[in-house]
Amino acid sequence: MPTSKSQALILTDDGQLEQSLVPILARSGFDAASYPDVDALRRRMGTSPPSLILLDVDTIGFDCLDAVGLLVRVAEGMTIVLLVSEGSIGKVAAAIELGAHGYLKKPIGVEEMQIVLGQIGRQEKFTGEIAALRAARGLVERSPRIHGSSPEMQRILKLVAQVASTDASVMVVGELGTGKRLISEVIHHNSPRKDRRFLHFSCVGLSESLIEAELFGQEAGAFGGAGPRHGCRLELCDGGTLLIDEIGETTPNTQEKLLRFVADGTYRPLGWRGTPRVADVRIIASSTRNLESDVRDGRFNRELFDRLHGVRVSVPPLRERKADIPLLVDRFIREYARTSDKQVRSLTPEALARLMSHDWPGNVRELETTIENAIPMSGGSALDVDDLPAFPEHVDRERSGPPIPGSTIQEIEREAILRTLEQVGGSTTRAARTLNMSVRKIQYKLKEYRRASASTLQVETAPPFPVERPVPTKSAVFVGGADSLD
Repeated sequence: MPTSKSQALILTDDGQLEQSLVPILARSGFDAASYPDVDALRRRMGTSPPSLILLDVDTIGFDCLDAVGLLVRVAEGMTIVLLVSEGSIGKVAAAIELGAHGYLKKPIGVEEMQIVLGQIGRQEKFTGEIAALRAARGLVERSPRIHGSSPEMQRILKLVAQVASTDASVMVVGELGTGKRLISEVIHHNSPRKDRRFLHFSCVGLSESLIEAELFGQEAGAFGGAGPRHGCRLELCDGGTLLIDEIGETTPNTQEKLLRFVADGTYRPLGWRGTPRVADVRIIASSTRNLESDVRDGRFNRELFDRLHGVRVSVPPLRERKADIPLLVDRFIREYARTSDKQVRSLTPEALARLMSHDWPGNVRELETTIENAIPMSGGSALDVDDLPAFPEHVDRERSGPPIPGSTIQEIEREAILRTLEQVGGSTTRAARTLNMSVRKIQYKLKEYRRASASTLQVETAPPFPVERPVPTKSAVFVGGADSLD
């Protein structure tokens, strides 16, 4: 059915007909009004075009066809229904040719009117869906880095196209590597703020004082080690959009200050004793955490949570939208073949099947890293299975891992490195940061594990862990992931 804002205008000078139609329209969600002549109806249409016009043919003071043609020209997209008597029914066919949608014979029955209104509601819904799809397609054309034909991705693109034109706060949630930052950039670049700055700020690994200094600014000596005053993200982003990544890592004190800014646009730099400063910044927040659980446990401010969830965009993991893998792979092949000066243009069916069978714990970032590393290994025009890394097999989380006590430090370290690499999509840079190790040490350990795996194939020995983790082969030497996909 139409929304409560849908307008229905009735052209009739028959008071009894008007009294019978208005209640039916009101019950069906229309704000109905009646006008006695075409001129009065046209003046009303000039303020806001209606969804529906009921045209009493017997009331019109001049030719019915002229009236229909005039109304069709004035308001595109509205529905015109003729109300006819036995004497005027002969004009119906020609009026429909001009743009009328149908007719009802007087006296109008409640059931007949409800059938017509139901058809109009379905048509409005269909028209709205078509408009949303066109907006989503336009968004993709303007944002060539977005790829996805799966129903899940089409749903996200429709939502992003709708929210981009508003100024609502947005919460983007999803696993690491699903593309939360990319989605945020697309929202900004398709918004009225597109000509102003888009800034990304990650809260991961930063102390409360550093987060607040970056977001709100600081005065010299505001905290231990604080240097001279510098431009904060809110100041630099005035008029634009700020993505606060992993907002769940902030403290209650920082959340309280963010709430104040989201509520009234004011903030105070650390150590500032003057009047609050003002900035016009659209906030987009992202998180891999379950913030609903954090709210229940008191770790995240409930009011800030509610305000940031003006619109929620949930980006599904790649394993739940594998239909997008071929499109993504095609994009990555074209991109990295060009930068690597390789002639790779496609991949073999066997290679695609291998990619489709993997669960991609590192999501789109892991897929991109895989293709980026595979391109230099290829000697032809198509990537083959041999060019791809040896993906770790599925591991039962309940049973995997070394027993403690009962394992050596080296065995525990091996498990930590391999599991972390799985979680970060194979990026040695991110694994090193997570484990507080150097990238060179992780790469050395991977070579060591490969040599050990090769030697154990020659003898029958019990594996050191309940489930052995395959070590990536040489063609799977990992490099830093593409952080832009976060």
